[in-house]
Amino acid sequence: MATPERWLEALTPEVLERTVRTLVAEREPIARAAVAIGTVARRLVADGVLSVDLDDSLVAEQIARQIEKQIAFIEGMAYIENE
Repeated sequence: MATPERWLEALTPEVLERTVRTLVAEREPIARAAVAIGTVARRLVADGVLSVDLDDSLVAEQIARQIEKQIAFIEGMAYIENE
């Protein structure tokens, strides 16, 4: 398993945008407005972009924060905090 620095480097805005757009395209039109961070993180692991254990709450939190940071660099996408 890679060090935190290595998997955080792998999570670029380009990778994130591609992943989110793929997830959105797989959904019914009514469900395309938002994608949960956990769903994105699980896809990144399934696609081999990240080699992490999402059952580790510290790792999952770090991934979520990195997704939140990187989404700001993608035109047309925004991070919205769950209420």
